Amino acid sequence: MEKLFETITNEIGLKVEKHIQIKKLFTPKEDVDYKEQLEDALKLIQQGRRILVSWKENYQAVFLIFKNSFLIFVLDQKIY
Repeated sequence: MEKLFETITNEIGLKVEKHIQIKKLFTPKEDVDYKEQLEDALKLIQQGRRILVSWKENYQAVFLIFKNSFLIFVLDQKIY
């Protein structure tokens, strides 16, 4: 189960990294007002952060449920 979570974490991280390329976000574009470009970049960075924080919170919640379920199973089976 831990390997699955690690794989999911890596995939989410790679997708966020692919969409949020800091160097590209802050390189001035000729056809866009730089202030507007920075505002758009900030929105994209905030969105990426929300995705990562959401995954972390969901991961922790699921892991806690899994851990508690396993503990209950062990105690029920008297495997200790």
